[in-house]
Amino acid sequence: MRKLATTATTDQFDSLLLLAAELGIDDTVGLTANMLIARIEMLLGDRALLESVRWYVLSVLRHVLQMQWKAPAQSGISTN
Repeated sequence: MRKLATTATTDQFDSLLLLAAELGIDDTVGLTANMLIARIEMLLGDRALLESVRWYVLSVLRHVLQMQWKAPAQSGISTN
């Protein structure tokens, strides 16, 4: 894991707090900048992994059913 800077300006920390709020991270009281960055990275990593899994499952389904669609929207399958 990379070493994060140990200090952040007030503006940088406020920006991190805004980003965290937009991502749905509510419990930010008492967190340092490093801790907040780690939570944001973990959440974004989880979302990226979930999206990769969705695409893998859809590709397997497409192969098994020998379908010709090229995008999930064309499949008629809900991806939610």
